[in-house]
Amino acid sequence: MRRRIVLLVAATTSAVVVGFLVPMCLLIINLANDRAESQAREQAQLVAGLIASVPDDTTLAAAVSSISRAGLVVTVVRADEDLIGASSLTDDTRTSVQRARKDRKSFTATFDHGLDAVVPVTTTNGVDVVIATVPSGQVNRGVPAAITTICTIGALLIVGATLLARQLARRVTTPVTAVAATAHRLREGELTARARVGGPPETVELATALNALAERIEDLLDAERERVADLGHRLRTPVTALRLDSELIDDDEVAGRFREHVDHLQRSIDHVVRDARRNVRHDVKRRCDVAAVARDRVDWW
Repeated sequence: MRRRIVLLVAATTSAVVVGFLVPMCLLIINLANDRAESQAREQAQLVAGLIASVPDDTTLAAAVSSISRAGLVVTVVRADEDLIGASSLTDDTRTSVQRARKDRKSFTATFDHGLDAVVPVTTTNGVDVVIATVPSGQVNRGVPAAITTICTIGALLIVGATLLARQLARRVTTPVTAVAATAHRLREGELTARARVGGPPETVELATALNALAERIEDLLDAERERVADLGHRLRTPVTALRLDSELIDDDEVAGRFREHVDHLQRSIDHVVRDARRNVRHDVKRRCDVAAVARDRVDWW
């Protein structure tokens, strides 16, 4: 019973913890992606605002370089395909640039190298495109540590719940085991054995009922012994009278047989009285675990 309670609590707690951990881990991953996307858009919008206010490419390149050192990697693709802030572009990034020029809309895209925030800027020379890139390692920065921490907390909760369930199961099962041990003692004839009343209300009621049953059995046995003993005493007086009457019989053969019958009756009465007074424990067959006894003897030898 104790093991079943522990397993039930452990399984229930595990299901609840997993039910919370999975959505929380997914939430952390989504928050990390949203954070990276928001940072990339802010940087791209900032550089897009500089394109309209900075007159020449040299000043713009210095500003882009300064912004890139302070945050994410920013690249400006001029309308004539000149690059500011990077020496080359990947094929995926070039595809994003063409899409931005065609749709004239800002968007974000995730590739193997990371997350790109693409912002088109319309100028007199055409459409410039600003690309702010968040590397893959930076997108998921802090996510493994957060997931590890959450999983550790979940494991500690499961272990704590299991230990608590073990203690609770012990408090529940120990009184029941004690009541069972008292029942076995009563079965072996120890009528003075009584269960300790304690534990949950159900166990208290069980122990009280068992103690009342034991007292009732003891009272019934005492009353039965008293009745049998009293019957023996009552029969001894007529038997003695019969023995005396046998002395008055003139026929020796008949008198001998009569005395033999009286002696047999006397022995039978004494046997009944002795059986009634004998302790019940002497009548109970002893039982043991033969395998356990054999193992104990083998270990001893």
